[in-house]
Amino acid sequence: SYWTPLSAPVSGRLVQGTLPEDDHASFVLRMPRDWNGGLVVAAAPGLLGERSLDLYWSDYCLSRGFAFACTDKGARLVVSGGQMFVPMAPENRIERWYPRLKALAVLAHERCRARYGRGPGRLYAVGVSNGGYLARLALERDPQLFSGGVDVSGVLWRADAPALLQELPAALSKTGLSPLEAQYRVYWELTLACLLADFDPGYFGRLEDYDPAARAVLRERLTPIQNTGRLRRPLVSVAGGGALLVPSRSHAEGYARLVAEAGG
Repeated sequence: SYWTPLSAPVSGRLVQGTLPEDDHASFVLRMPRDWNGGLVVAAAPGLLGERSLDLYWSDYCLSRGFAFACTDKGARLVVSGGQMFVPMAPENRIERWYPRLKALAVLAHERCRARYGRGPGRLYAVGVSNGGYLARLALERDPQLFSGGVDVSGVLWRADAPALLQELPAALSKTGLSPLEAQYRVYWELTLACLLADFDPGYFGRLEDYDPAARAVLRERLTPIQNTGRLRRPLVSVAGGGALLVPSRSHAEGYARLVAEAGG
């Protein structure tokens, strides 16, 4: 019942592979036969793959004539024998996520021009969770490329207040978890472990004991990837009170305050 209702298959062309000069990041690009001149690009949320937004965004956009592209950001979650692994290497660092979204936007723009004989008149960045964070970043950094965007439960990254690094340890230390929260616990642990392996690899304590205020290294690591709030293109930001990983008060409302402080 949550799937995008489609009246018929959408004819068009599928392009998939890895980004040029970056074979660590996979992508998928779908270009409908009946194109409306628009292009939507996204980065997958969290540790999911380039097809994770097929039902969430791709079907909807394609059914309305948009071309759609998504990258996995180079984050590779491997499931083996009931266990989940994320190989940590320089190629997986979060600082490489946005350059990959931008590279995908440029590539998709070129492919649309080659297929349709003209470039997109509108290019939108969209995303969920950390993909939403990247959609915001796109509108802060590259207004000449992007026309606007949509973020859903976007993560707010700030060097002076890394909310997610405060909230995840608190969530893991909770007792009496609800059945739904208990299901999310594994994902919380995996997410926090991956973030700390990137931002604070010198920490060796328990995940639930992590205190970002006591870790001086964080500001240096987070400053290059943080949001500024200096939006230079329109953004629609969607969030709700039921998010179990990205609370709207600190992330959606926090970003709204940041935009207001920046004069947006």
